[in-house]
Amino acid sequence: MGILTILMFIGGLQAQAAQDAAGFSPKITQTAPPTATKYSDAKIVLNVVTADKQGNVWAGGAYTMAEGFLLQASAERVSVIMLPSVRNEVSDLLFTSARTGWMIGDWWYLYRTTDGGINWQKIWLDERLQKAQNPTRLNSIFFADEEHGWVAGAGGLIYRTADGGMNWRKQNSGTKINLKKIQFVDTSHGWAIGNDSGFDGAAILIATKNGGLNWKTLSQRSMPSLKDFTFVTAAKGWGINQQGDVVHTNDGGRTWLTQRQNDGGYFSSVLFFNELAGLVLGDSILRTSNGGQTWDSQRKLGFFVEPRRAAFTDNLHGWVVHPNGIGASDLKRTTNGGESWESISDSWQSTVERNGYRKAFGQKQ
Repeated sequence: MGILTILMFIGGLQAQAAQDAAGFSPKITQTAPPTATKYSDAKIVLNVVTADKQGNVWAGGAYTMAEGFLLQASAERVSVIMLPSVRNEVSDLLFTSARTGWMIGDWWYLYRTTDGGINWQKIWLDERLQKAQNPTRLNSIFFADEEHGWVAGAGGLIYRTADGGMNWRKQNSGTKINLKKIQFVDTSHGWAIGNDSGFDGAAILIATKNGGLNWKTLSQRSMPSLKDFTFVTAAKGWGINQQGDVVHTNDGGRTWLTQRQNDGGYFSSVLFFNELAGLVLGDSILRTSNGGQTWDSQRKLGFFVEPRRAAFTDNLHGWVVHPNGIGASDLKRTTNGGESWESISDSWQSTVERNGYRKAFGQKQ
């Protein structure tokens, strides 16, 4: 660990203690002309990308051990929103309307915005978690509509809201395994995958038909170990298993069949727009227009796409967050369904770097 990283960590702790626990008003800046990076120890890392209801794309990340940030990207520009109360990372992010959004920051905390991402307020799931010295890690958040949402995390944790996040109730998931992703197709039918340790695979798939009042562990003998999954109806879903095969279910996840066997690529993310059109991403991209009966030839992306690091506003326009090989992240977009990808101007990185440096050292560059 470099001296700069240590100083940034100490500065981050001092700055964090001064923040109002109830919420914060971030600073919004338009991207400035790029400048040379001076501080090699510092890394700008993006962790998640999602589309909102207006056709914009949001990405979340952090300037190493200093300050979290969001990017709001459209076809015309990229805006930076610094998050003073988030120091380590934004690990999940979604919008339920043009003004209401949710994110998980620093692994343990849930935040909500009601003004389109301008201001964010910390939300406590219950009093016990608020007072806990060692909070439970939160991994995934999903809303079926503006009112009904779920949060999943370590130790089999699941909480549900039915009033837009005003109140949350704990649910019995039936497992103590670390749940890393949760998804619903309506207010009743949902799934979550988890694993005993790490984030590289799933050892369990649980499902509910009544909004989480009851969760059932699906047969592990007939279920592949999933890296990622998605459902488009209560019955139809797709996944990527540990071998990189594309698998499909027609019975809500009880049984899975291999639709496409991996032939040497690295695949980890699956997206479906409807029952027919879908994409699989990793170091290549696969496309189907017939529900996975056939998949087109691979197109090498030249980079890796991890689960929850790709978002499409339609079947042509998409964005991906990916590691750039030096411990940081880049943002790329496509306007032709993944046939080609272009890098986003790195001027936003200079904006994040300047703000993150001031947060870490309490001074201007």
